[in-house]
Amino acid sequence: MPLVSLEKALEPISHFFNGILENAWVAKENCQQSLEGLTQDESASIHLYTMQFDGGPSLFYVLNRTLRAENRQDLQPWFSFLKLFLTALHKLPSHAQTVWRGVRDVDLSSKYPKGKKVAWWGVSSCTTNVEVLKNEQFLGNTGIRTIFSIECQNGKAISRHSYFSDTEDEVILMPGSYFEVIGQLNPAAGLYVIQLREINPPFPLVKPPFDKPAASIPTEKVAPLKTANPSAAISISPSPVQKSSTQGSSPRISSATIAKPLAPNSYVPKVETQAVSQATSDSSATKKLDVPYTSPNGKFKVAACDMSLYLQERIISIIIPAIEQGGKETSMAQRIKTSLDTEHKPTWHCIVGENFGSRITPYKGYFLYVAYNKYHVLVWKSG
Repeated sequence: MPLVSLEKALEPISHFFNGILENAWVAKENCQQSLEGLTQDESASIHLYTMQFDGGPSLFYVLNRTLRAENRQDLQPWFSFLKLFLTALHKLPSHAQTVWRGVRDVDLSSKYPKGKKVAWWGVSSCTTNVEVLKNEQFLGNTGIRTIFSIECQNGKAISRHSYFSDTEDEVILMPGSYFEVIGQLNPAAGLYVIQLREINPPFPLVKPPFDKPAASIPTEKVAPLKTANPSAAISISPSPVQKSSTQGSSPRISSATIAKPLAPNSYVPKVETQAVSQATSDSSATKKLDVPYTSPNGKFKVAACDMSLYLQERIISIIIPAIEQGGKETSMAQRIKTSLDTEHKPTWHCIVGENFGSRITPYKGYFLYVAYNKYHVLVWKSG
């Protein structure tokens, strides 16, 4: 497959988004300088990946959801963009260092026993600064939280190509990254730390976007990050980081030129959610789905929700087989409730029906309202 321009690469997937070509224009305007050997289109593909879209799902969310579904047919429209995006990432130096990734509202320790090997299929955004996770926007200081401490070998620092020019702490792990669980600990109530080490898989899980001898790909060796005990560190609240330009002296173009602003004035590098088989991210531990949202294959619609992306995806993965199994609506609801109570601890509630209407009553806790096939499913947690 040939390498094409960013605009051409987006054509097959443009219908998934609102105004993605306008955002692509912003990305290219902000990436006019040649940095780290990347072309303008290659740099802009990373820039676009980091942008928060206004009025609909962002590219990073839909791309990672599709990658983690492991369905090649659903990935086909993405091939041109992935060729461009992965080419850009492969050109960047690989960093061997310790990075951190957080998941809120879930204990994943039982899914990652010592010695287990696991592949993460999405594009995994991590941080080199563990203090980022203490922000309430991410893990916060209370509740159930899982932190991954990852000894990566091929991390890609993207700050010079990101929309957010203050993301010097953000490192991307490539799709198909393969890890071994080194150990885990529970340093505080509700806090679980899982240590991973990136290793070579038995065979390449994702084919490189171009043929290039491994020796010619630059690698920067960086000493592992030394940090304090995470349980002690999370009681500190970091200050907002101010934005600064990294693409040269020219002013950075904002989407406010053509639409509403894409991001707040201050920003802490995002850490997306991470699920057991990478069916989380963005990936994000604290990021929530832009609703209403219809899946790219049109099979389900998220009408309303108040929970993390990780939890949304896990619940949807429970709802779909429960509905497809058929039977009475009460039986479907009971199957969903039982699975949720088992996987995410009691007390969950579920209603299944063919028509709920458009009014959703807010609950004190997590809730998700999904339409799948002819059924509407409302789940919420109390207690």
